[in-house]
Parts: sequence; C-alpha cells; structure tokens
Amino acid sequence: MPKPVPLPLPAAVPAGIEAWRLAWDADEQPDLASLTADEQARAARYLRPPDALPFALTRIALRARLAHVLGMEPLAVPLCVDARGKPAVNRPGAPAFSVSHVAGQAVIVLSAIGAVGVDIETGQPETVWRETAAVFLTPDEQRRCESLPLSRRAAAYAVRWSLKEAALKAAGIGIGDRLADLELYPDGEGWRMRPVRPWPFRLQDMRAVTLSLPPGLTGALAWFDPDSPGRTGLGE
Repeated sequence: MPKPVPLPLPAAVPAGIEAWRLAWDADEQPDLASLTADEQARAARYLRPPDALPFALTRIALRARLAHVLGMEPLAVPLCVDARGKPAVNRPGAPAFSVSHVAGQAVIVLSAIGAVGVDIETGQPETVWRETAAVFLTPDEQRRCESLPLSRRAAAYAVRWSLKEAALKAAGIGIGDRLADLELYPDGEGWRMRPVRPWPFRLQDMRAVTLSLPPGLTGALAWFDPDSPGRTGLGE
C-alpha cells in the first residue's frame, strides 16, 4: 500500500494546516478491509476498476491520517457528509479536511484552524484552457492570460482554475458556474479573491496559495483567515 508523505507548504500557510501527497501505480491493489462497508460499496459502484482505485487509496490514507490525530483506529473515524454534501468528521474538535486526486496522485490536507480546500489538476494544452476560459475566468483575467507569451498561458490558466476550485471547496460550495464570479489578485506569497457578483460568504477572508507538486501537476490550497467568521465553511 502506498504511504502518504508530508508535502511542504508555502510560508504563507498558517500553522495548523498540514498536507500529505500520495502516489500510486496503476496496478496497485487497495486493502479494501481498511474501508467501511459503505465505502467498499461505493468503490464497487465505479464502472471501471481503475476508476475506483483513486477513491479507495485516498480514503484509506485519509482515515489513517485522521486516526493518528484523533487517537483511534482508522475504521472508527466517524466520517460523514454535512448538509451541503461536504465530507467531514462527525466529532467535536476534529480537524477539517480536503482531498483531491488525479493521474495517480492525491493530496490530503488536514486543518485544525477551520475549513480548507485543496485541488490538483493535470496539465492541459493551452487551446483546451482557452476554449473554456469564460467558464472560470473574469473578462479581466482572460485578458491577462491571453497577454502572456504562449509558452506561459497553459500554466496561468491551470493555476487560476486550481486556486478557484480550492476556494470553493473550502467554502463548501459546488463549482457549478461560480468560478467566473470571483477574481484573483496577488497578495504577498499567495492570493486573495474579490467577488464580481454577490457571494454567500466573506470572500475577503479567503486566502490561497499554489502547491509545489511533481511536473505535470498544478495544485492549490485555500483557507479562511483564522479569525474569520467564515472559517467554519459553508458546508473534499
């Protein structure tokens, strides 16, 4: 079974947030006995066995990390889904968490200071990003990306997608068509966001950073300022 390794985070990330990276081969065999009956059933519902592998391995690793923090057996960790469909631990004082997986890699984040969101993406050609840019970028953001040299555009698109998706996951909001409703701007070593339309949470209290991942991957982490009333999220 693959083991998660600590993922160093940028200095802008506050104490109380930790991350791990998990990598696996396509022929990896998950220990299904490390999943609950409901989780095993969920894995079995995938139409293709390779599609079940990321869920199973990431959930096993998540349970192990939470168990270490909570001082209990992994299968005893009371995972649940809140009213907004956001996974959580059904125990007072338990850390918030977020996970993301793609292409044989996953990132698991635990937070002792409130809601958190993580996203990782594989690289896409510049043309693919440009065709969908209006879905996730404001008009000003589109112009900035298009003004870059062609060799830098795909990375710029990917970073903005990942930052925004991580932010919505932290807030417990589904992606839907809301990505283009928030605009990113640099803030020190990280990013902040401002709304271009009304939002249901204090966007000004959200911060985000990009993650250092293996070549071919782009990732981002988002959280609320520790003293923000939105740090519990609205609802990996």
